Formats: sequence, C-alpha cells, structure tokens
Amino acid sequence: MSGGGAEPLSLALIGCGAMGGCLARAVARRSDCRLVWCVDRDLEAARRIAAEFDEAQADDDFDGVLHRVQVQAVLIATRPDSHAQLVTAAARARKHVFVKAPLATKLPDALQAHAAVRQAGVVAGVDFALRSAPGVALVRSTVPGPRAVVLHATVDSLADSWEGAPEHGGVLGTFGSHVLDMAVYLTGSRPLRVYGTGGRYVRRSGLPDTLTATIKFAGGSVAQVVVGEFGRSEHGGTHWGAMDDGSRRAELCNDLTEARVFEGERVVVETPEPVGGNDGSTAMLDSFVAAVRGGGRPLADSAAGVRAVQLADGLYEAMRLGRAVELERVA
Repeated sequence: MSGGGAEPLSLALIGCGAMGGCLARAVARRSDCRLVWCVDRDLEAARRIAAEFDEAQADDDFDGVLHRVQVQAVLIATRPDSHAQLVTAAARARKHVFVKAPLATKLPDALQAHAAVRQAGVVAGVDFALRSAPGVALVRSTVPGPRAVVLHATVDSLADSWEGAPEHGGVLGTFGSHVLDMAVYLTGSRPLRVYGTGGRYVRRSGLPDTLTATIKFAGGSVAQVVVGEFGRSEHGGTHWGAMDDGSRRAELCNDLTEARVFEGERVVVETPEPVGGNDGSTAMLDSFVAAVRGGGRPLADSAAGVRAVQLADGLYEAMRLGRAVELERVA
C-alpha cells in the first residue's frame, strides 16, 4: 500500500503466536508501516517473527518496548484475558493500538481500556474482522434498517483449546464477540436489553458451550444470536445469518463473505463469485492505519469493543437471573 510519501508508521507487535504471525504478515505487505519490535514472553517466538523483518528487534519486556520513542502504534495479538490491560497501558503511553477481538473478557476492564483510549486521544481499533466481509458490505447498503437479524457462530468443541477456557470468555468471548458486534453493526443501533438461555451440552465443565441471546435495540430492531460448540456448518462456515426489513430479506453465509438479497422469492442482488480468500484482519488493519494517518476512526473502535463485551456480560447475567437484563449506555 502507498504511504503517500509519509514516513512509515513504526509498529510493535505484542504476542508472537499464530495470531501475531498473521498480523506480522499483513504488516509485511504494506509500505506505509514497519515492524520495529516483536514482544512475547516466549522470547524465541518473538525472535522468529523479528527475523523476517530487517528493522525488527525481539524482546520479552512489554513495558520497556512500550516506552521506546520510535514505537508509534502497538498491535496486540495475545490471549483475551490480557487484552484490556495491554490496551490500557498502550493508551497511557500515548501509543495508538490495534487489538484482536475481544477488547476484554469483563465489562469493567473494557470500560477502563476505553476510558484510557479516550483520555489519551489515541486511535484504538478492534479487529472485528467480520465487519469487512463482502457480504456484510452488501447487506448494509441494501437492507440498511433491518427489523430482525439472526446470526449464528458455531464451532467444534473447544474442550481441548485455550479458546474455551473461562478466563478467555469461553466460546462467547472468542467467537461470540464477533457476532454480538455484528448484531450491533447491522442494526446500526444501541442495544437496550438482552435475554438469554443456554447451557453445557458438549462439554462437562467450564462456561456454557451453547447460548442463545435475544437483543432489543433502541431503533426498534430485534436480533437473535446463537453461539455454540456444536460444529461448523459446511454451507455457512463458522458465521452465517439472515436479516429482514419488511420488504427485503438477506441471507449471509461462508463466514458472511457471501450474501443474497431477496424481494419475495426473487434475488435482486448478490455478492460476486469470491476471488481468493477474504482476509478481514488485513482490511481492519487498513482502516486502523488510515485512521491514524487521517485522524479519523477505524471501522471498529474501542466503543464497539465495549458494546460487544457488555452484551456478553449481559447474556451471562440474563442466564443467571432467568430474565431479560437492561443495558446502560456505556460508550
């Protein structure tokens, strides 16, 4: 990508596992950014990624790297239980920050991170990669005010994966945060209340592995969100869904990259045949860098991150109480 003649943005990557590697490869394809530090508690992992970049150095000390003057922005690709703390520290050090979703695993931590971002006046992007999917762009432009939205996120059992662990929010934190955010994004409205039910049907311990949320929005829309560990859909992928505005309905599949919009039984518009894979994180990183350069907002900011965590917390609380939970205006 073109940097428009400006000096490349100097980045530090925090977390050098599989997700960090993906972000590093996205940076490597850009001419307007340069990776100068790779940080991980596993120093060898940091060194492996740093070796692929001429200017990058490796370290296991996040705080030390954070206060280096050449670092302008931080990319966070650690596990979810550390996200809020790292975002908060980066903001307080006056660094722009891009974090893999979710922003946090608990609402108070998300609010603290968001407050630090606002106080520092830095750009914070959350990698809700589904927002950049071609199918999402199509339905937002053709069905802009849906009355009803239905979204699914289903995966194979996370029993043997860190992603299912309670400290990372379980399936609702790792995969569910994306569809909770998508419900807000597609309706374009603030969530007012959530009711939910679910339980453990696949795993014997830990957080619920299957959950259903019904969300009421300020604009009058209603969304149903299903998140579960009962297997990926061969047709829909991990994420799929549908929406309706009373005159048009839309279907989304293949991780929301494909969409068809109907009037009655007639297809009025659909996404073209996909060419290659959809790299949503690259598009979200594009949005973040553009916001840093232009002083605007990324496609998903820390306020969006807060709302997704609020919905997740509200869903767990509704399940505990057995009734709908009212949601305050938080961001």
